[in-house]
Amino acid sequence: MPMSLRVVDSITELKPADAGCIAVSGSHGGISSARYALAARPLLSVFNDAGVGRDGAGIAALDFLQTHGLAACTVAHSGARIGEAQSTLENGVF
Repeated sequence: MPMSLRVVDSITELKPADAGCIAVSGSHGGISSARYALAARPLLSVFNDAGVGRDGAGIAALDFLQTHGLAACTVAHSGARIGEAQSTLENGVF
């Protein structure tokens, strides 16, 4: 089965049928976003670090998803617009 690429402004747009996809989102990499990704189970979730924030809130999804066996990464907020997945895809710097 070919791998699909989902480009979604919000990680909440993923559905169970997206399991195994690569999800490029405009969402921040916080725990709330991670929970949506966990429910959909993409192979890889790409988030925006949203400036990282207090106590690493903008990248908390990384550890959370890793503990559930799912890959995730963030792009720097300075290179991609938060909330715009196309910006993440075209301009995001990991």
